Amino acid sequence: MIIDTVTEKEERARQKIGGLGRALDAVQSRRPVTAVITGPTPGKQTLESIAKVCRVLPVGTPTGPSDDSLLRDWLAVLLPLVVPDTSTIAADPLVTLRNQTDDLSALILAAAPRGTPAVQEALRRRLEKPLTMAMSTMSDSGEDLL
Repeated sequence: MIIDTVTEKEERARQKIGGLGRALDAVQSRRPVTAVITGPTPGKQTLESIAKVCRVLPVGTPTGPSDDSLLRDWLAVLLPLVVPDTSTIAADPLVTLRNQTDDLSALILAAAPRGTPAVQEALRRRLEKPLTMAMSTMSDSGEDLL
């Protein structure tokens, strides 16, 4: 929501934002709302009242072309990150990592796409095998296990 405090009175801006907040509550919206305030910054009480309903981003009054880049920088916090084009990546970092790892790391990397329980299970099996063999060797030789 954009509010121009040059043309809009503080009380009216508060009413509009309050109405928007109630409407979003009525439809059970989970989307965040930001009030971008241009023009003179409203008083502390107005800002606190608006901040109870949504995020507030006061950007001042852009006065010329040089302010365009400054305004763009201020608004950048609201925009999604630009994801680089994956076709420009020369090598797949995951493949590179897999090629440079030992057996245990390879085991973890192979199980990772299936989630934490799969990694835990793979590690348990990996650790269980040598321990079982050691216990078996000790019991064959008659050594006391405790």
